[in-house]
Amino acid sequence: VLCEVLKMVIHNDTQYIAVPYSEPQFHLTPLPHTTPQWGGVAVIDPSGSIETLSPSEAAASPILDTQQLYPEKLALQSVAATKYRNGILNTYTSHEDEIEIAPLPGDGNDQPFFILSESGPQYVVAVEPYGDAQGLQELWTIDGQSGSFERYVPADSLFGPQRAADLVRQSAPQTDWDRFSPAEPILTVIDDREYWQVRVIPEDNSGIAYVAFVDARSGDVDSFEQTDAITQFLAGETPVETPTETEPSETTAETPTVIVQRVAENGTVIETMTVYDDESVEIRTPTNSTAGTENTTTRALGS
Repeated sequence: VLCEVLKMVIHNDTQYIAVPYSEPQFHLTPLPHTTPQWGGVAVIDPSGSIETLSPSEAAASPILDTQQLYPEKLALQSVAATKYRNGILNTYTSHEDEIEIAPLPGDGNDQPFFILSESGPQYVVAVEPYGDAQGLQELWTIDGQSGSFERYVPADSLFGPQRAADLVRQSAPQTDWDRFSPAEPILTVIDDREYWQVRVIPEDNSGIAYVAFVDARSGDVDSFEQTDAITQFLAGETPVETPTETEPSETTAETPTVIVQRVAENGTVIETMTVYDDESVEIRTPTNSTAGTENTTTRALGS
């Protein structure tokens, strides 16, 4: 049995702990093997007593009303397993219609993302084509209570969440990206057009600095700090707050003289460093590792 992260639940002023879990299901063909399936939810009351509920019992429990019941890790594993839709051999040969979970920048910024929708809690998982492409191939939503899966396949070519996060960084070069990071890109449809909704948060996770909407076709970025402006944009209205290349209150107001970017082979921006007028850049290249000497190139800014 594989247990999920503990979740605190309050019901009638009493605190409970809910633990969704999965369990193995055995198969004899084509070779004996097991696959994970949703086992249910364990509910722990204040006295320490544990009640194990089946999926149907958990859905009917008043204690767990509106709570996420389906295991988060199982949701991700189930989507990832669709890479074998054309057979195991396909993943070693032609890779036809093979998918992979879209990677995202930053630590602790992993899928699936959890959202509260009008129909209840949902998990969201974006997948990309196999390989170095950063386009969106499919978007999966998983009902957090029933475990039902739905798949959205875009009719047109859209770029994926990793590219959206990169565009948010590029749209705001004045932001200190050593202290902020784009998080949880979620595909949102506004007036029949797809946008990646990206939250920009401080590294200490103390809140949300602003929300950026990235057009999944054109790459245009609109950013808003105020909740009312965000709500208006989601409703397809023109926000009162003018969209800008967002300038959070904690970012530096001074314009950098040089912006240094560390870029991966596939073009993804890994790290950005800003350098100002009173600073210099040093590039060190080891020339003799045994002697410990280095060749240093220094450029003073403004000279």
